[in-house]
Amino acid sequence: RSLLMGQDCSCEDSSKQDEKFVPAVSSEDQVMPEGAITQAQDVSKFAPRSGAPAVASGAPKANRERTQEKPRVFEFVIKKLGPDDKLGMDVKHVHHRLEVVHVFPDGAIERTNQTNRAKSPMGETLNLGDVIEKVNNVENSDHQMVAECRLRDELVFIVSRSNAPTGVTQ
Repeated sequence: RSLLMGQDCSCEDSSKQDEKFVPAVSSEDQVMPEGAITQAQDVSKFAPRSGAPAVASGAPKANRERTQEKPRVFEFVIKKLGPDDKLGMDVKHVHHRLEVVHVFPDGAIERTNQTNRAKSPMGETLNLGDVIEKVNNVENSDHQMVAECRLRDELVFIVSRSNAPTGVTQ
């Protein structure tokens, strides 16, 4: 038996699995006329009950945006020194995109990061957790994006970065 929010959870109790839940109907229950649901009040104006999430789907737009911010998208340009110059990163293939999982200290990515950090104002850097959406004109194919990285000396990445803190600073 496990505890869930201070209540005994019956879903793991095999003795209660065969019991069927039948809601009690009292004489005080009312049947709503057809179409009444469209006449209901906007419930987003009411305060949530204790312990309920503060932001509901009917909440003001500003509150929803705070909880579901879109990732920031930017361009990251890399110039390799030649065909033998390594990019110096490991990626994970996720939904036809490339997620950066490691940046090595001696590759074109880190060299570009250092150059961009030295600029005033600071330029964009490629960080762990960033998602490469597009390489030059190649998108929607993670394997073709990797091939493009190997073939070209000048690469333009379109990168999206989650606004959630990752522990990596820019």
